[in-house]
Amino acid sequence: MKKLKVAVFLGYKIALTIEEWRKAWLNDEANDTAPYGYDRVKSDNVVIDYISLNKVEKIILFNKYLRYAYLYFIKLPIKLLQYDVVWTHYDKDGLYISKLRSIPLIQKFFAKQISCFIWLIDDSRKMNIKQINRISKLLKNIDKIVFHAPTEKKLFKEIFHIDDDKLQYVPFGINVEAYGLDKKDKCPQGLDKNYFNDFILCVGTDKHRDIELFSSITRALKEHKFVLASANPKYLNKKFNSNTIVLKANLLEMRWLYKNCLCVIVPLKYNEHVSGCTTVLEAAAMHKPVIVSDVPGIREYVIDGETGIIVPVGDLEAFKEAILELYKDKEYARKLGDQAYDFVKDRFTSLNWAKAHLDLTKEILNLSGEE
Repeated sequence: MKKLKVAVFLGYKIALTIEEWRKAWLNDEANDTAPYGYDRVKSDNVVIDYISLNKVEKIILFNKYLRYAYLYFIKLPIKLLQYDVVWTHYDKDGLYISKLRSIPLIQKFFAKQISCFIWLIDDSRKMNIKQINRISKLLKNIDKIVFHAPTEKKLFKEIFHIDDDKLQYVPFGINVEAYGLDKKDKCPQGLDKNYFNDFILCVGTDKHRDIELFSSITRALKEHKFVLASANPKYLNKKFNSNTIVLKANLLEMRWLYKNCLCVIVPLKYNEHVSGCTTVLEAAAMHKPVIVSDVPGIREYVIDGETGIIVPVGDLEAFKEAILELYKDKEYARKLGDQAYDFVKDRFTSLNWAKAHLDLTKEILNLSGEE
């Protein structure tokens, strides 16, 4: 049987650093074999290649602008001619490749396309009709559109008029084993690990984290200790109450934070793409309960009262009550965390995420019956 060739394109930054990621994985300093674990389904019959810049290309193309232009205007189009299908994870990459695949005459020679979209539905609220129509045209050129929340399917149809058979909800997944309790960890620099126990951990970087609500929670519960772990400069530079430590943590430090906190809170602004699902899964992998805002799709990832606590969006009192409940009943907190682990360990994995993409690939290439 002919080998199935899959290209994974995750943009400029990953193309530049994928080898460093793989080295980090070997040293237990990255959370998956490659970003999002798409290569977990590679086999003798399936080739999974992340599109990247090699050492020679990096030397010859000595600055960012040359590398960027070469990647997007030369290497990527050539790769689309060499592979059966391309998978993307970020909105802008999916739309750009769709634009390339719209080029007359050569479009039929390009790879098929499966693209995950994360922020597009939320971003559409700020678009005018002309922008929506332009993006709709690009979306219709994609073979399969993947998203994290089942509630998004209706919105893709209503806003962008996408046919039902092009839309596919796929539950997001992580490498659960990377967050095992027996894994190597490290206390973040500047934290007194003797003082910081039973603290409340908030994790998140994207624009739909409700940082103002988090700040209100820390002020309302002054006697409790909080840690905010984020890579967002806006959040890292914000001033919080004196009971709050703000830091940027690597994987080893995140393991320590998850392991030593009482619970993880995920206050969210209203959004359609299940912001916070990664944090929810990581916490569950570390046997920790979460308190999370009730945004569309979140109930696919958390069972209220069984694997975590779901509270109304923007509700300070509900967050306070849930946190205090877990403080007063630590056995209940432990039970929620253990049940969360049992719930996610086999369902929400990067292997399942990759398998779903492989199944969709076989479907669009009419290879469904082949192993």
